[in-house]
Amino acid sequence: KWYKSEKIRVGKTDFKHYILYHISSSISIIIDEACITMSLATIEADLNITAIETQWIMTIFYLATTMAAIPFANLGKRLGIPITLFTLHVLCAVSYLVGFFFQNLGMLLSTRFLNGMLSSGCIAIRNNVIAIYPDKADKQFIKKCQILAAATQLFAPMLTMLLIAKTHWNYAFLLIGSLHLLSAVLIIPFENPPKDKVKFDLLGSILIGVSSSCICLTLTFLGQLNLWAFGGCLVGSVIGLIAFYFAEKHHENAVLPLEIFKNPLSDIFWLNLINYSGNISFMYIIPQVLLHNGLSQIELGLVPTGAAVIGIIGAITVMYVSSKVINRYVLTVSYSLITVFLILTGLILNQKTWTILLMSVFFIFSMVSASNMTYPMLIHSVPPQFSQKVSGLPTMSRTLGNSISLCLLSCVQYLVNQYVDNFYFGFQCAMWMISLLFVVAIFITSYRLGNAEYEKNKKGFKISDIKQIKIGGENHEEQLLKEIREEM
Repeated sequence: KWYKSEKIRVGKTDFKHYILYHISSSISIIIDEACITMSLATIEADLNITAIETQWIMTIFYLATTMAAIPFANLGKRLGIPITLFTLHVLCAVSYLVGFFFQNLGMLLSTRFLNGMLSSGCIAIRNNVIAIYPDKADKQFIKKCQILAAATQLFAPMLTMLLIAKTHWNYAFLLIGSLHLLSAVLIIPFENPPKDKVKFDLLGSILIGVSSSCICLTLTFLGQLNLWAFGGCLVGSVIGLIAFYFAEKHHENAVLPLEIFKNPLSDIFWLNLINYSGNISFMYIIPQVLLHNGLSQIELGLVPTGAAVIGIIGAITVMYVSSKVINRYVLTVSYSLITVFLILTGLILNQKTWTILLMSVFFIFSMVSASNMTYPMLIHSVPPQFSQKVSGLPTMSRTLGNSISLCLLSCVQYLVNQYVDNFYFGFQCAMWMISLLFVVAIFITSYRLGNAEYEKNKKGFKISDIKQIKIGGENHEEQLLKEIREEM
């Protein structure tokens, strides 16, 4: 067809022909997650609501993403990637443009649910685009995409916060909607890959969404000391998780493929989830503290720009170091540094602004180093023939980590502030609690994570540390070890 490009084809796409779509689709997500999160304090004051209610503006976005990501990814396989992405981007644009007009919490939450649900499809299918379209000779395609996404953070959040400061926070919705329209146009030239009549696991998607929502509501009601509602949601969470387990156990195309959800896949999934928990804690806590300390919206917009500069340096550094040293060594060091910096940042939250920003630099560098490693590790943690089964797991770990962490952070902050009349102490306790997750991450990388096949030429690689790979009753380990010994 005349509108299809010969240069954007499955397995033959050069990175330069993919750049524009990746930039436009990345910026829309970056603005939503960074700028709307940083504007929560302003939205709280504007709508006259509590902090524990305000965080639901982001939490409901992530919960909708958790519920819809994998069904939309499967829809893309059935209908075709370009046409599905085009439709989702257009619908996303409409949902954001409608949200521009709402100034009521109830209507805003309804819009945010639609934003998250439709955006999830764009993100999940884009993961599949990155997996199947690149030229097979380009082994660094995913890392180039990560560096490009980090580069867009140099200007996107800063310009958006400038727009918000000069106008109103709802203009972010107008900008995001416009970017989705642009993405819809840019996806048109992509070649249609062969369609796959994969079955939908709609029940599993609904159950994981309901279970996650119950967990988040449990934390919200705990923060409000509404014990009856807390108990009811806690029971609902347990029932939902049990039902989800049995629904997934025998499903051919499960949302969470239990057949392969074992070490190393399961461990890397939890590491990726912890990464997002740490990242969202920074995006939630630091802007509110800096605004309280007197920074303006425009000055606050410079924070993610500075973070992006550090992120690019971290991404390039980890690309080099991880090419020489096995992943688990690099991750163990990164998580150790993150834990230290979280504890120290918590201690100095009530100090001068420059000390908070300085500590944030060290935290972001370590955080980006870890995050840029676990994403490709998650995609490549299973043999190639099973890669389709794990394409939705990065999105699931991201949304679960973000939604549950936001509720946990606001719950801790709100509870502490009920008994301690100190603006900073609630945030400090929340930050120290998140640091405990990274202690768990250190344990996983030190004692659970092994070597991967593709690390055989790196320092620290041991054949004995390769984890046993068993999928569908097949043992791939003996053949794998034989191939590695022959190459070495």
